[in-house]
Amino acid sequence: MDDERGLFFHNNTKESTPLEWAEPGETGRIVESINREIMGIALDAAFLWWITGEEKYAAMAWEVFDTYMSGIYYRNVPINLNNGHQQTLVGLTSFEVIHENILSELIPLYNFLYQDLVIRKADKMDIYAAAFKRWADTIIENGVPHNSWNLFQALFILEISQVLEEDDTYSDGKGREYYMDYILNRNSIRQWSLPKLLEYGFDPQTGIWAECPGYSSSMVADFANFVEWFDHNLNYDILPEFPVILKAVAVMPQYLFPNRNMVGFGDTHPGKLRTDFFRRMVANAQRYGKQEQEVRFTRMLKLFDPSVGEPENREMPVAVTSFFTDKPLELDPLIPSGTIEEYVTPIFWAPNVSWLVQRNGMDERNSLMISLNGSEGNHMHANGISMELYGKGFPLAPDA
Repeated sequence: MDDERGLFFHNNTKESTPLEWAEPGETGRIVESINREIMGIALDAAFLWWITGEEKYAAMAWEVFDTYMSGIYYRNVPINLNNGHQQTLVGLTSFEVIHENILSELIPLYNFLYQDLVIRKADKMDIYAAAFKRWADTIIENGVPHNSWNLFQALFILEISQVLEEDDTYSDGKGREYYMDYILNRNSIRQWSLPKLLEYGFDPQTGIWAECPGYSSSMVADFANFVEWFDHNLNYDILPEFPVILKAVAVMPQYLFPNRNMVGFGDTHPGKLRTDFFRRMVANAQRYGKQEQEVRFTRMLKLFDPSVGEPENREMPVAVTSFFTDKPLELDPLIPSGTIEEYVTPIFWAPNVSWLVQRNGMDERNSLMISLNGSEGNHMHANGISMELYGKGFPLAPDA
């Protein structure tokens, strides 16, 4: 607000939430959230211009977009005066590069509005491209290469690459091909290529990701989404080049207690097994005619999400974004549901997370199980002591 008093906001901790001046450092990510809300409205306007051609929508969208992107062009990355580790994590608009979420509004907005901007803001197109590239360069320069951060960073960079022109368009030679190549083939201190990350993070024998179950399930889902993203945007099936993703999706049920809830060691909140990665593997198999893969993951999907075939679950969401999301997945009705015994084993050992499982079945009421792990892996217990027991239908010693 360019005011020495700070920022003028509602104080939600007080009755009637009065407006008060607050030090910027006390406001967290409030400004960031409000900017995303504003940009979301501009995104809707850009979409409405794209589909109707009415200039009032374009005018609203480009004015917001131009103001924000011009600011990004002239912005520098914040400097940590204490020379601390935060300097290696900070982004252009958020305290960490993995939270540059306003790109999720800016990139599709730019796509919808592109033809209008070329005419209306021809003198600013180089500035917009430079701002997007500065974003990508900052994400490459800052971050963490050897865990889930790397993939979050890579997805942002890939999204940015798709709204840039070819390399030879720019004097620095950094365009669409440059940033895609960086993600797929090059390695730097804080941004590994995806093949290197896959090799480092997944155990090739077990398919287990080298973090606790909560982070592992998210990473497997994100890699499955990456396969879909590559197919959707580039019309290319990249899954055969990364076969460990298939193994990682297939091994996810090993995390389950007999009551079908996940074990909860490390930074994990126990809950149901997510099923979106099964969907991705089925969709990939259907598109590229992989019958064995389709049968395998359709059986898993039907087992872990019995409602998947019901008509109400095949409807498209009512939202602008539904124009660009997946079509409803149509499962082969002749493929039966799998059985839980197909996907878990009495003994399972994952050395990259020092995790051992023993169970005498998957009967919710009568089976017994122990989940024991040490400190190897990320987001784990530093003291190397973590044991969960199961019996009579309950985790008897849930990891706190």
